[in-house]
Amino acid sequence: MEQNNPSPHLVVPKRRRVIKESEFANRDDLLSVEMPDSVTVIKEGAFWGCRNLESVKLPKNLKTIEATAFMNCYKLKSIVLPEGLETIGDSAFFKCFELKNVAIPESVKFIGEDAFGPDMD
Repeated sequence: MEQNNPSPHLVVPKRRRVIKESEFANRDDLLSVEMPDSVTVIKEGAFWGCRNLESVKLPKNLKTIEATAFMNCYKLKSIVLPEGLETIGDSAFFKCFELKNVAIPESVKFIGEDAFGPDMD
């Protein structure tokens, strides 16, 4: 990905298995993200502070969303958590103010503290 002129629509390359810690953090230009089904882990703070991010297509083979992965993504409107997801870390979606309803798959075994903020149960 070219750093001089980043695209507002990120398509993560195929065969990636992990989105690294803070890899796309603080990208105010980012509006949407699409990840290939090969991704199984989204590391801590991977998309932290992407204040204008509105949509994310999560991979169907995703197992873990670590702490603060999408924290402070103020405009994130919806997210479809895939069946097979097992872990949602602390504050993973904290301060995602536009995120109102999230269906938690039965496969989820752990939901961290304030994963969706203090107002979502």
